[in-house]
Amino acid sequence: MLQENFFATRHSIKPKAEDPESEVYSGVSEKGVDLARERAGEILELMSNEPAGTVMLLAGSSEIPRARNAAKIYGEEMDKRLESSNNEETLIISNKNIKDTSKKEDASGDKPGYSQIVEEIAEKIKANPEKKVIVDFPMFIKEFAFNNDRWADKDGKMTEYVAKLLAKHSNDIEGCLRDWITNEGKLEDLSGPNPTEMAKEQLQGIERLAEFAKRYLGEERNLVIGSVGHSWSLDALAVYLANNGKVDIEGYEKIGGQMIKETQLMRVGKNKDDKACLFYNNNEYQL
Repeated sequence: MLQENFFATRHSIKPKAEDPESEVYSGVSEKGVDLARERAGEILELMSNEPAGTVMLLAGSSEIPRARNAAKIYGEEMDKRLESSNNEETLIISNKNIKDTSKKEDASGDKPGYSQIVEEIAEKIKANPEKKVIVDFPMFIKEFAFNNDRWADKDGKMTEYVAKLLAKHSNDIEGCLRDWITNEGKLEDLSGPNPTEMAKEQLQGIERLAEFAKRYLGEERNLVIGSVGHSWSLDALAVYLANNGKVDIEGYEKIGGQMIKETQLMRVGKNKDDKACLFYNNNEYQL
């Protein structure tokens, strides 16, 4: 079943010679930090339109630092904005709060395990039934993986398929994306990820996050799932949702015909007619 209230963004800007890596957030450039902070405002605005009692779980990420750290920046920036505005309607449980919790010791002197930390977060949420709660808890979700022979091997070296695709298109990333979609991940005798299967897997990851949250919080809380991923993978997801489950070049043109930008947001939710829609590139596509 499709989780009908979620969003995903691409990671932020990768470092370059003219835009060096942040000293705090590995894998993200200095301009990328500013861009992610700006996007955090948009995510916070999404939350402002949700009813009291809503829980936003900003959790899904690939294993790549630039994706995980984009989610971290979102959470930290939302925390700052909520604090500076004296917002009493929204509670944020951020990395900072989670780290503080993880340092506590129980009566026996032992530090809590992962499940205990999650239970403590859940109890804090349950203790605030009328508040909107944002949980910034970036976790690696296998369905959002970049390596592991998807686009690269376990050591981060691009697969033979990706290397040949880039060579074919002289490193034109947009041309590679179109080729990948058109030829369904096939290039001569090589095979890459199938675009349709890639989209389905990401939806499965989002649904797993929702099930994880509901197991601790119950079914009564309105739930928003947030994730950070990568271009091509997220492009396939947007096409799949907007094009009735079919990932093809016509569907790609339907959503704008251009690759998702750094930190760009796609969202699934209800429109003014209470219909489930994909909101992307300033358009809505009924699901």
